[in-house]
Amino acid sequence: MAFLTSMLSMLLASQAVYAKTLVRDVRVSVSAAGDSHVLEQPTMHAGIQNIVNEVEEMVRSGATPEPEKIRTIRSIVADELLPDLTATRDAAAKQVGLNLEAVDQCNQNSVKRLGEIQNGAEQSTGQHRTEHSDCRKAEQTLVDNKKEKCDALDSYLGTINDPSNQPAGRERAAMVDYVKKMSSYYCPKGPEVTTKDKDCTDATDALATKKGECDNDQANFENAFCTWRTELSDQCTAYSTCYTDKSKIFNDFVDETKTQVEKWKVEYASLKKIECYLDVWLSDDTTTKTNTLSSCDSKNIDTSPMNVDFPALPAQAKCDLSAVEDHPGTSGFRTKEYAEFDALASKAINCLTLSTQ
Repeated sequence: MAFLTSMLSMLLASQAVYAKTLVRDVRVSVSAAGDSHVLEQPTMHAGIQNIVNEVEEMVRSGATPEPEKIRTIRSIVADELLPDLTATRDAAAKQVGLNLEAVDQCNQNSVKRLGEIQNGAEQSTGQHRTEHSDCRKAEQTLVDNKKEKCDALDSYLGTINDPSNQPAGRERAAMVDYVKKMSSYYCPKGPEVTTKDKDCTDATDALATKKGECDNDQANFENAFCTWRTELSDQCTAYSTCYTDKSKIFNDFVDETKTQVEKWKVEYASLKKIECYLDVWLSDDTTTKTNTLSSCDSKNIDTSPMNVDFPALPAQAKCDLSAVEDHPGTSGFRTKEYAEFDALASKAINCLTLSTQ
């Protein structure tokens, strides 16, 4: 009975390995929230395959170990080692799902953030764009009005010519006649030139005021655009990093788990075969023992309970920056945004250079 006692000790040791995780396969995993942590997987005691071989020899020898010890060993296999192995497999399968959820969370967070940017910075940029465009259109009207009023003044002034030359020698009678002629010519023109001059001055002042407003609107628009560009670029960078990091964790875990699955299948098959041989010992019928032994020898153990599904990763979403490619500081921005009033717009305020790190 020394062998049976030894086998019982080895199985108890294997049980302790699973229950207390004294032998561990340490792997990095990640939660659905994206927090990395350590997943500790217990591994099957290396002596179990040896136990299988020795049990086979024991059964073939016709020895009859003590039934109580056989029942104890079978209980350890059926109630401890197999459930622990299954729990190990289940934990890995769950972690695969959690790692996949972490990648999905990257996508969901990106969609949410892009929506916030669209409803925030992008919408604000659109409002400032409209305000600036409307202001420049109003400014253009004032430009046209100033030109009309001041051109009218200039045209009127261009028609002014002295009706006569000042008399030579400045003789009294000649000078009196000269002053009368000049007075009759210029006096009626005074009110008219005053009105035209006021119209030109008022139009010039109104245009200057409107230009100041429009330049301020332009600055607000360009600042809003640069903010939008920065937020969008930062989000694309953050999403790319998140997706890359979490995908690597997922893929690394899958690669290692696939290796572990093959080991678990060997361990599962070994434990099932031990169960089969133990049932031979527990049988009272010699014929049943012989048939069961033959069945154990040829039994094809179904190891599918150790299978783990490995779903495909969702594709990395495209983070589109084309809308902000032409930004303040680029020639394309002025062509795209200020084409209708290029002559009125001030020089654009360049956006800050985005970090490439």
